[in-house]
Amino acid sequence: MTKWITAYFAGWQHHSGRLPTSEINWNAMTHMCYFARNILYDSSTDSYYVSPPGPLENITEEKLADIVPAAHNNGVRIIMSFGGAGNTDFINAIMGTDTDREKIANEIVQFMVDYGFDGVDLDPEPVNSISDNSKLADFVVRC
Repeated sequence: MTKWITAYFAGWQHHSGRLPTSEINWNAMTHMCYFARNILYDSSTDSYYVSPPGPLENITEEKLADIVPAAHNNGVRIIMSFGGAGNTDFINAIMGTDTDREKIANEIVQFMVDYGFDGVDLDPEPVNSISDNSKLADFVVRC
């Protein structure tokens, strides 16, 4: 059996003085889940979108350009997390229309490609808000 150890790394901890990339013990894991991007709603366009890199969640372009190659250079696969506690717009997008699910899935995939991530962690919360499991399954397949 191949060893698989995943470490979750909160973006707000990255370069906040708590744990810069240079101090990560890459030997302690095989995978890193970088946490997290939010799914947001824009009432002016009546659409959902993936929050861009920036001060929200303290994940910036510079941090992404730092952490992804560092993981790869150390033989660690890096996964981007989307959602998390309190991100109710993510649930609303999943429970919304086919168009909503397709748009968010495409944006998640594009984010992964643009920044070189190896995978995705989908974390729609609270899960008890998911009223239609077929819509959740449809969304996962689209990603």
